[in-house]
Amino acid sequence: MKPLRILLIVFAVLILSTCKESSQRPEIGAIVPGFVLPDLAGSKVNVPGDFSGKVTVIRFWANTCPHCINNMRDIDFLYTRYKDMGLVVIAVNVAQSKQDVETFIEKLDITYTVLLDTESVVSKPYGVASLPTTFILDRNGILKVKIIGETTIETMAGHISGLM
Repeated sequence: MKPLRILLIVFAVLILSTCKESSQRPEIGAIVPGFVLPDLAGSKVNVPGDFSGKVTVIRFWANTCPHCINNMRDIDFLYTRYKDMGLVVIAVNVAQSKQDVETFIEKLDITYTVLLDTESVVSKPYGVASLPTTFILDRNGILKVKIIGETTIETMAGHISGLM
């Protein structure tokens, strides 16, 4: 009887810890949890706090993901088009070294902010299970769109322009 009780207690703790973690994951219509990560220059960036009042795209990616690479230049085109109207794009690299990310970003010549999540401290609580994963927030930091996987520039433009 005693081993059964221990097993039940362990099971209950696992369920509660899973529920707690999933409750932190952003949900459509909710304000996303904030986080702070370094950019490529080493400065700490507070998301979404530093971008209050702006439409914010948060894109989780890695240079080993072919779909991530395909969309990064397209996203830069949209960023250039809408940044003066209040668009911010944050590319959160997942679990890669700063040197690998810098080399890759230089080749792509993108102009939006790149953050380093080398230990996956943000991507895990955000529920990022595949790359790319994109979150689009309105000017109040409320999650309006979540895109898992590759998307077209037309789809992204439609989501972004609808929030401008």
